[in-house]
Amino acid sequence: RGGNEDKSGGFKAPYRCLLPSESVGYIVGKGGTTIRQICEESGAKIDVSRDNATPVTLSDKILTITGDVEAKDAAVLAVVNKLRELHEVAEEESSCFVMLVPESAAGLIVGKQGATIKEIREQSGAELSLMKEIIKGMQDRALRIDGNPDQIQDAVSRVQAVLQETVNRGNLTAANFKLPGGGSGTAGIGAVGEDSRPWGLRIPEHISPSQKSQSVARFLVTQEVGGWLVGKQGATIKELTRESGAHIDVKAAAEGFEENERFVEITGTFDGKFRGILSVLCTVETKPKTPPPEHSVMVVPSAAVKLIIGKAGQKIKEIRTVSSAQIDVQKEGDVQSEDWRILKIGGSLEARVRAAQGILVRLEEQAMEDEQIRRVEGTRIGMPLQVAAPSRDRGGYGERESGWYDEKRGGRGGDRRG
Repeated sequence: RGGNEDKSGGFKAPYRCLLPSESVGYIVGKGGTTIRQICEESGAKIDVSRDNATPVTLSDKILTITGDVEAKDAAVLAVVNKLRELHEVAEEESSCFVMLVPESAAGLIVGKQGATIKEIREQSGAELSLMKEIIKGMQDRALRIDGNPDQIQDAVSRVQAVLQETVNRGNLTAANFKLPGGGSGTAGIGAVGEDSRPWGLRIPEHISPSQKSQSVARFLVTQEVGGWLVGKQGATIKELTRESGAHIDVKAAAEGFEENERFVEITGTFDGKFRGILSVLCTVETKPKTPPPEHSVMVVPSAAVKLIIGKAGQKIKEIRTVSSAQIDVQKEGDVQSEDWRILKIGGSLEARVRAAQGILVRLEEQAMEDEQIRRVEGTRIGMPLQVAAPSRDRGGYGERESGWYDEKRGGRGGDRRG
């Protein structure tokens, strides 16, 4: 395998990757037995970040692998195989591995006109997608690698070879690999994080993460972007479904929309839909040979628009405030279909994720209320209808110290699809 020799006699760049919090226990094992076995068999040292070593907005843990190149490669392969085992990935299916790349070295990984990352793709056989924005609270970008275990290991090794060469030239130092809480790795095994998401909102207390309802997070994309989300033989959408726990479907848009437009529909538990929004928007962001999208477009039932806007625009103002996104609601006279309205969300990827999740909360509250009404109507036939529905004025995102009530607001956008 080319390009994985560690020529440095000094600092050896660690391999760093993101590990979903729910996977930590399986990788560590009871009493640390699994991770200790991986270390013994590979010869590498593996640390899992503690809560105070990563940004509070990042729910994933950071796995830091140190040692000789061969040891680090062996450890990566073992971790990938464990994750595939945990998620019951079939032998012939691809899986995803996300590594961290210092922002200052991102251009070197891509190379002139994309030459370096293209070469790594061709030589390893893996698919690589570099996130276009840094992770909030860090100075790193996420690099997603899809393939079988050997392809992932090969791609990781080749990427790390580029980083090590940059270290050898003095253009990267140990400081570029430190976590926000300090250190190049961690002091040991951290506990599973709280209910937070990378860049996302917390789930409101009055909504159970495991509850299922009829609310749908629905996005409008081009046919080309829809194909990117599905991936070769459905590999990408299968991975998105697996990592989010939601059901994600790409289908033809409803009557009245353009022929080359597609609906991306996210359903399932509320927690799954919350995660699904993040997974879908992040994946759209990594589509190669396209500039970062300036907008995301949500499609909501026309009947739900008043709920989302709220009295005197108060509710949508709250969503704008907490997300820092620009949200433009399509006017009634401009609709393609009487059944649907478009919400154009502008801003950074982080802002768009938070805004879409905020809109989903409003849709979920409507679905909860509708379900409660149906239950009452089914059990109180002939009696006065009295429904104790969840209040739509609760805000839903925690107390005032969360920043939900700040007066900051984004502007309005232009055309409806970015």
